[in-house]
Amino acid sequence: MAACGDQGCTSFDSANAQFFKISELGKKPEGGWYMADLTTSTDASLSVTLPENLPAGEYLLRHELIAMQLGMSPGGAEFYPACVQIRLSAPTRNGAALPSGNEVTTFPGAYKDTDPGIYTPNIYEPTLNYVFPGPPVIALAAADPSTDPSGSGSDTPTTPTNTESDGTPSSSSSTEAPAPTGGSGCGGGSRSRKTKRRVVKRV
Repeated sequence: MAACGDQGCTSFDSANAQFFKISELGKKPEGGWYMADLTTSTDASLSVTLPENLPAGEYLLRHELIAMQLGMSPGGAEFYPACVQIRLSAPTRNGAALPSGNEVTTFPGAYKDTDPGIYTPNIYEPTLNYVFPGPPVIALAAADPSTDPSGSGSDTPTTPTNTESDGTPSSSSSTEAPAPTGGSGCGGGSRSRKTKRRVVKRV
């Protein structure tokens, strides 16, 4: 996620976005990968709980799949990001500060081709302990008993826009949503990535 600031997401330049991580999923405890569940079904979905102690405001919510079937070679990983805009407006959201320091990153620049989790020579080892790329899950999410960093749990009410950054329709609530964000919606720059269109059903 990245806060859009006091101006909201309407005029926010996503090249300035400071993204932080609230959830991550890799290998299942019983074996296999969570990503397989999302890519082998045409109606797959995933629920994530937004930390209750995040300040109210408008945010970019960034979801990314990293395909690692060629990740045993540098540059072999494939990236499939998508972003939606959300508004957190519950009266109880009075968090004093946003994540900062080593909990935030920018796109491009978050990953290098040789980072663990991007370049993983033993990706097909059954006993692999997968190391996630990018910053850690923020302390706000880890300290929130209602938030499961593994990505499960019920959703905190939000207001997504009705389009993703690439124009793919997404779900929308009955309340007014933020207008489209300036820039690409998922960070600035033009690092070569494959783009996958997905309908975001729940945020």
